[in-house]
Amino acid sequence: MRNKRVKWVIKAWAVEVLVFLLIFFGLKRHGKFFSADKMEEMMVRVSESRDLTDDPCKYAIKGDPKTLDYIKIDFWCRGGDSSRSTLDRKGMPKTSLNGVFDEYYRILGLDVEKIRGSDSWQCLVNGKAVADWEMEVGPQSTISCVELEDKR
Repeated sequence: MRNKRVKWVIKAWAVEVLVFLLIFFGLKRHGKFFSADKMEEMMVRVSESRDLTDDPCKYAIKGDPKTLDYIKIDFWCRGGDSSRSTLDRKGMPKTSLNGVFDEYYRILGLDVEKIRGSDSWQCLVNGKAVADWEMEVGPQSTISCVELEDKR
């Protein structure tokens, strides 16, 4: 009985070593094909199969960053739809209101001018109406944009 157990342990150990060596050399070989340009393209490029929409209430970026340096973006659309997203300010190329919207819309694949240059949306930053789109958005800020009703 003990002899069978010893043989089984040796076989199992041999298989584990073989798997380890395959993984080690496979990853070592695979590392030669790494390209910083391709990684950047995968991170920045918009997917060709993405569901494009012009509705900012259709998608949201979920999760709370584990930092106090964040920005919350709320959209309140006609018909009662809404979305709430949270972004880490450290991931923003620019922390102006324009920069935040550019990055948010780049991630979701929306047209930022639908809100920024529109009379049908009203945006507030920490409860104050937006007068200057180049204003700096500070940590723990909340941006709320409300789609106004048609006046027809």
